[in-house]
Amino acid sequence: MTFSQGPIERNNPPCPTHGAYAAPIKHQHNFRGIVEAVEDIIFTVSGLGTTSYSRCADGYEYNFKGIVQVLEDLNTSISGIIAGSGGDGTNTIIVGPSGVVNPSSGNLWFDTNQGRLFVWASDNWYQTNAEAIALFSDTPPSPSGLQAPPRDGSLWYNTNTGSLFVYEESTAGWYEASSTKLIQFGPEEPVGLVVGEPWADTANNVLKIWNGTTWAAI
Repeated sequence: MTFSQGPIERNNPPCPTHGAYAAPIKHQHNFRGIVEAVEDIIFTVSGLGTTSYSRCADGYEYNFKGIVQVLEDLNTSISGIIAGSGGDGTNTIIVGPSGVVNPSSGNLWFDTNQGRLFVWASDNWYQTNAEAIALFSDTPPSPSGLQAPPRDGSLWYNTNTGSLFVYEESTAGWYEASSTKLIQFGPEEPVGLVVGEPWADTANNVLKIWNGTTWAAI
């Protein structure tokens, strides 16, 4: 069967369904095309969590009656779409240093002080992401900013020294999880990161300690 293409007009920006040009379209230009296009919408709606999915098992006639019938089923299916999982159907996202007063169940809050996302449930804010994840880097994670700054008990693996550290919030300091000190050997200065780190300067045969500013000979 040959379908009328009609005038070809360019979509700018391109249509997600039909591309840069409005032809050819996916359905026939007749009653059947209308019915099948609406059926496609019903199938799409069925994946959105509707509680009132409706479609005639025997299909629809390709005439005015069938068009009205399929549109009525579409209306029934759309009427049962769940607006949201929150208690009142509105999932508000709050961005700021503190959550709003009297939030609704399911509301989200991005804490700009901690860089973390929380959800309101059972009269309290609960963090949405797992916390037991060690940070990997060659420099200590910053205690400020929006990139999930460390909290009391956060772990950091120092890729430069191969040591694991625990963050203490009261002192804003990182403390090595093990008391064992691994001495770095080499002729060139390592990148001094943590006060007290030892380094054996093989070029001068001197043991040095990082004091926070420079490598000091012992």
